[in-house]
Amino acid sequence: MTREYALPKKKKIISSKNESSDQKEKETISIDDDDEPEESRQPKKKQKVSHTSHLPSYSMPSSNDDTTLLRRLAGPSAGKAGLNSSNQDKINKVIHDASKGGKFYNNEVKRDHHTTAKIDALKAILKKRLENANHSSIEHTVDNILRKIETERDLSQYIMHCDMDMFYAAVEVLDNPSLKGKAFGVGNGILTTASYEARKFGIRSAMPCFIAHKLCDHFIEVPMRMDRYVEKSRQVMEIFSRFDENMAAASLDEAYLNVTSYMNEHGLTPEEVSQQLRKMVECETGLTVSTGIAPNKTLAKICSDKDQNKPNGEFTMQFYKDTVVSFMKNLPIRKVPGIGRINERLVQSLGIETCGDILNHKVELYLLRKELQSDGLLRANLGIFSNTVAPAKKEDRKSVGIEKTFQPIFDTKVLMEKLKILCKELEGDLKRTQFEGRTVTLKYKKDTFENFTRSTSVDKFLSQSEEIWPVAKGLLERELPLTLRLMGVRLTNLRHIGGTANDITKQTTSTSYDPQDDSDVEIIEKDQPKAHKNDKNVLFQQNVDTTKPFFDDIEDSESVEESDGDIEIILPNSKFKRKETDKDVLDTTSDDTLECPVCLKELKLSNDEFNNHLDDCLTQQEITFIANNPTPPTKSHKKHKSDPFEKHKRTK
Repeated sequence: MTREYALPKKKKIISSKNESSDQKEKETISIDDDDEPEESRQPKKKQKVSHTSHLPSYSMPSSNDDTTLLRRLAGPSAGKAGLNSSNQDKINKVIHDASKGGKFYNNEVKRDHHTTAKIDALKAILKKRLENANHSSIEHTVDNILRKIETERDLSQYIMHCDMDMFYAAVEVLDNPSLKGKAFGVGNGILTTASYEARKFGIRSAMPCFIAHKLCDHFIEVPMRMDRYVEKSRQVMEIFSRFDENMAAASLDEAYLNVTSYMNEHGLTPEEVSQQLRKMVECETGLTVSTGIAPNKTLAKICSDKDQNKPNGEFTMQFYKDTVVSFMKNLPIRKVPGIGRINERLVQSLGIETCGDILNHKVELYLLRKELQSDGLLRANLGIFSNTVAPAKKEDRKSVGIEKTFQPIFDTKVLMEKLKILCKELEGDLKRTQFEGRTVTLKYKKDTFENFTRSTSVDKFLSQSEEIWPVAKGLLERELPLTLRLMGVRLTNLRHIGGTANDITKQTTSTSYDPQDDSDVEIIEKDQPKAHKNDKNVLFQQNVDTTKPFFDDIEDSESVEESDGDIEIILPNSKFKRKETDKDVLDTTSDDTLECPVCLKELKLSNDEFNNHLDDCLTQQEITFIANNPTPPTKSHKKHKSDPFEKHKRTK
């Protein structure tokens, strides 16, 4: 039976490509009409009551360090559509006061301080390089790079990004209509999503429920039901596949589609395709979806997340070069998928606030080409990214892993038992996905919220728990005694069973600690730990955006450790570095005299040596910080037979 759907009333449709150049110029000027205040485009409505008027007044700290810390504590989702940005300073202060004194807070202070030190070091390196730089030659080189990137511009493909509206919360409203119009969130102690009514109070995903209650006294907690969300996700993805059988699912609630063929086959405009898809989703699932349509994946994702576009909205970018460049010009750098809070601070330290500012700093960006992955920033300025949409392939998978978060445990025997269970569950995942691997990585998070990884490669492929367990156990034994709140085991250097092994050149063991690692991130498959209502040691379990379209164009590697959309910006060959992907980079050796921003000594060292010195200084500072900011010892748990506070993460 053929389904027929009535199309909803159309929004403003893009103009035809056959219009005159004068008309195109007008379109370029008006592209950001949707960014205008609602009052400027519609009759004046009754004034809305502030949703944060009940909060006390605060004076914000004048210190820049305090300001960056407050923004950090606000979390990575603070800029998402639907959140109340007008009172963000007040909201940040409430979050700060509620978390102050906890271990998480102390660790965030360290991280913020470390980022500031890295920025100072980056500036010191830049200063020395600028002294010897041929500015006109560099500008000419950058212009050539821009011309080369420009040849990749493709305006022929219509890419749609589909983003379900407050997905988990919407499913709960569907099953419990009494929640409609109320401020509530889904999660067990930590929120995975919040209703739009809750977002008006500053409540967001990855926030502890006790913080949400401080922001909104009538906030409602709703427990997660992952099986139900997976069920609804399958229904939604089936609908998406009708428009593009090669669609790429990015997560349970979002996907990329190339709708060019569908448009041509049915004689539809991009807006009509969006309206048809949204109508199908709403009629068949009871849920709503917002879409963005643009010439490539990154632009489509940005369009789908515009404030005026959610919920149940659409935004189609005009397919002209000038329009794309104009759109990107005023876009805050943080809005580009792949640029997170840390990278935002580093780029802002150069005076870059928007994508339009990038070309005003061509020389600086070229001199820091490796550290800042500047080619990607140049692409952001031009709005040129990948438009390839395809489902994930088996060979694309880089790792199979699992991790669990729990209340802090000191007991070595209990930790070993948990590690053994992890290895057994990992065996099940390997069997299900039909992979085996040669590198075992142990990840753990101390009760101070510091993340560590330990890994070793062996001379055979592993897939059974009895093979993985001894290797993982050995990695953990070297680190004991420890008090941990998270453990994970991951296999990399994979091969699909029956396939060809990935190249392994030698057996290696590696260790790392990254105080800048923002991977306080759990992709929750079944359960979450129940955070105590007043637990200051639990603040944010940050959401992972598993697709990073910004990365698609500048690097091939994939990392489960990457979170918060951050491209890791590091000093060359730093031991804090997790990966190196720029295949065409500047020579990072240097005989410049550099001033260490920590000890203020003048040092004539290579970049490698300077980084080692800087890391030593920062480590010494962290030791001093801990000594001056003691936290009470964590009590070990005597009973661990059934831990209701446990949550699972399966990494792909």
